Amino acid sequence: MNDTQKILNILTALQKDIADIKMGNITIGGFTSRKHIMRFFDLCDTSMNTLENTGQLKVSKIGRRKFYDINSIKELLNKNITGK
Repeated sequence: MNDTQKILNILTALQKDIADIKMGNITIGGFTSRKHIMRFFDLCDTSMNTLENTGQLKVSKIGRRKFYDINSIKELLNKNITGK
């Protein structure tokens, strides 16, 4: 199996995991919480802020809580495929 196929397999698994999260009612209307994204991708506050401030993740803010668009997460994953 070449590197490209390995990466595609990883991305497919991640997309499945995102779908599983969605089915587990961790998403509402295509959005999930900042906490879940940080835990899923093992990101720190600084990394989340960078992704948000550069427009790589679409965010909706309600009070002090932030919710991220699942489609923007998928776009970020697909945009970062290496070995194309």
